[in-house]
Amino acid sequence: MNELELAKRFSKDIDNILQDDKEEITPAEPDQEGYMESIELARRLAAMDFSGECRIESDLRRRLLGIISVSEKKQRAEAKIESSELDDYELDNVAGGINPHRGCTPEE
Repeated sequence: MNELELAKRFSKDIDNILQDDKEEITPAEPDQEGYMESIELARRLAAMDFSGECRIESDLRRRLLGIISVSEKKQRAEAKIESSELDDYELDNVAGGINPHRGCTPEE
């Protein structure tokens, strides 16, 4: 059995284990002992419960969404401040038209 055939066989055996962990697997040539050790490792991994790690993922997701929310609020507040700033023309009007740099002097 060449390396490609062995890889295909291993993949098929793993699929069978995932469908039924009691599936009987026959050893593959040429390294029967190493192959069966890999199969037993696959059985143990398939039986493991990773639900605890999933909670870490949801906690991380909540924290990231919180950071994004704070960032969006900050951006909206900054945009509101920027939109409330007066441009030069509006500043001239506030100063009553007095702007010596633009040649405007107060009327007496």
